[in-house]
Amino acid sequence: YDNLDQYEEAISSYKKAISLNPNTDSAHEKLGEIYMWQGKMNTALISLIEADRIHPNDPHILSDLGIVYSQLEKPKKAMEVLERALANNPDSQSLLQEIYGNLSEAYESLKRYDDAIATAKKTLEIEYDDAMSNYILGLSYDAKENGLKAITHMLVATKNFRIDSKELEKNDKWAKRT
Repeated sequence: YDNLDQYEEAISSYKKAISLNPNTDSAHEKLGEIYMWQGKMNTALISLIEADRIHPNDPHILSDLGIVYSQLEKPKKAMEVLERALANNPDSQSLLQEIYGNLSEAYESLKRYDDAIATAKKTLEIEYDDAMSNYILGLSYDAKENGLKAITHMLVATKNFRIDSKELEKNDKWAKRT
């Protein structure tokens, strides 16, 4: 259901699975992800904390928790769970990129600019034109009063945000036609 944007049906199915087996970490995780997509961050947090309790240190769950904490403006908690996610060997490059990207954002929010720069650079090693990582680099270099590097990364971020926006716009138009 969740792949078809039928969130209410998916929520109902995952809640039923949880009622049958409360220790189903994947149902708690998927429920948390749906609530994230719906913007219900506090509800997502409850589901993801439960998923982490059942299956501690799963990088996927921890990555989602990091996103939720970041959205709830709790960068210290985001940093803690994202560092745990890294310590537990994420199993894919895309997950690693997501964790590094969100971790660099948490570091920047905490004014740990050297850590933000180092982590954002790791994201760029995986996806060299990642707009958000370039943006974080721009903010961090600006805070460290390195104007040239700040401007360079902000320009790359701006260019890539525009490209991403155009791609989303094309995808939306395509989805409406099909």
